[in-house]
Amino acid sequence: MLQRVRHLFAAAIVCATANLAHAKPPPSEPSSPRALARQIGDQGFAALDRGDWRAAEAFFRRADAVYHVPPMLLGLARAEVQLGQLAAATEHYQRIIDEGPPPDANAIMLKAIESAKKEIGPVKARCARLVVRVAGFPAAPPPPFVVTLDDAAIPNETLGRERLLDPGPHRIVVRAEGYLPAETSVTSVEGGSHDISLALTREAPPETAAPVPLPEPMMPPPRESAHGGTQRTLGFVALGVGGAGLVTGALSGLLAIGARSSLTSSACSTGCDRAALDAYDSDRSRYQTTSAIATVGFTVAAVGGITGAVLLLTAPTSRTGTRATIMPYADASSIGAVGRF
Repeated sequence: MLQRVRHLFAAAIVCATANLAHAKPPPSEPSSPRALARQIGDQGFAALDRGDWRAAEAFFRRADAVYHVPPMLLGLARAEVQLGQLAAATEHYQRIIDEGPPPDANAIMLKAIESAKKEIGPVKARCARLVVRVAGFPAAPPPPFVVTLDDAAIPNETLGRERLLDPGPHRIVVRAEGYLPAETSVTSVEGGSHDISLALTREAPPETAAPVPLPEPMMPPPRESAHGGTQRTLGFVALGVGGAGLVTGALSGLLAIGARSSLTSSACSTGCDRAALDAYDSDRSRYQTTSAIATVGFTVAAVGGITGAVLLLTAPTSRTGTRATIMPYADASSIGAVGRF
């Protein structure tokens, strides 16, 4: 039994040694960008062979970014043709032709250039043609504007020139500050052509609401100064008193004149009896009283008139100054206030 186990163990060692001897080393990583591009390009050609156009496009685009040589760009153009990207494929074919063979070109690179020359014609013929113009440009250039084709900007220097277009729907827009966007859409077919002209229209100025007039603030009437008002009041009172004195003096004066006439015509001036004497004394007393009242009345009238006139003529006539006011205002673009001081 022990002998049998030893034989099995020896056989296992022999098999393990044989497997190690025949084992392949792991593939090494590409040592240069050119080798890496060749490795990625092989994957791209394999994708073309099996009809996986999207994968082929991605492989060739990556390979061309790693190391730019004609075969990689040719593979990219062929994938784009199958995807319907005719304008991009034509551009890549033309780039291969324009650049020509690199200094270290080999037979494969030269063959790729010849293939590009043969394939570009039919592909370019299938492209649609588009000419975009902006009215007034370049003779009378409008304000700075941007033209986009399917949301991609078109250089202004290419306006008015023919450009290749993939078949299908497309949208052209021109924009400029202060102008309404001008746009149009076209649906191109293989070999078709379009000549588009767009014109800019200035935007209407924004409507501004008229300012709302606010009512004029009510201004109180000017007031007389307190001192001037009091003096005028006293002046009118003095004139009133003087007027009353004038009336009293006039009436008393008339009565005094009547009493004097009675005294002059009285018989007691030459002699009279007792009754006539009493009447004479009464008239004399009445004359003296009315004369005194008349004198006082005229004196009061003179004093009151003069005093009232002086008070009225010398009363201050200045009025209080205008009161300070603030009036707000508002419109569509501003708000504020104006003051009067």
